[in-house]
Amino acid sequence: MGFLLLAQLALSGAARAAPARIEVVDVRGALTAGGNTLVRGEIIDGSSPVELAAGGEATLRLEQGLVLLKGPASFTADRDALALRSGSLLSVLKKLKRRWSVKTPAAVAAVRGTTFYVEARPEETYVCLCEGKLALSSPGREGVAHVAAKHHTAWIIKDGARTKSTMLGHTDAEIAALKARL
Repeated sequence: MGFLLLAQLALSGAARAAPARIEVVDVRGALTAGGNTLVRGEIIDGSSPVELAAGGEATLRLEQGLVLLKGPASFTADRDALALRSGSLLSVLKKLKRRWSVKTPAAVAAVRGTTFYVEARPEETYVCLCEGKLALSSPGREGVAHVAAKHHTAWIIKDGARTKSTMLGHTDAEIAALKARL
């Protein structure tokens, strides 16, 4: 089965992997899962919707590495993917043995270990590849773009089309702070 078909199945819910194990490393603001408030050190099952209130930030440890979630944000996760419905996330991942992806309504970014930032917006997705490699695709569209960058290459993805952009919503200092904790 090709990557695009697997991504489409995952987005539709037809292929559902085991739930993710997520540790709350730090939290500022209201972070909840399944309606329950989450605190530092708590382990959560990513299959319940995780919500972060507006203005909040949460550093989360997944099997793949660390993510900095900025609210308002909402996601679910399994071992192979994080479905970001709204909000933004900066991820610093270690070298992975299998593909992992962040899915938004407008795009799928698949990786094997890299640093990137994603914002799920109402009609589009912003992706900045800070360093490493990504495979970018859009639900309902054929084709996968394999991209590489050494320092901040960004796009806005809307209706399957990628438009170059500039670095937005994250900083090199945030990346360095996550890498120091990895």
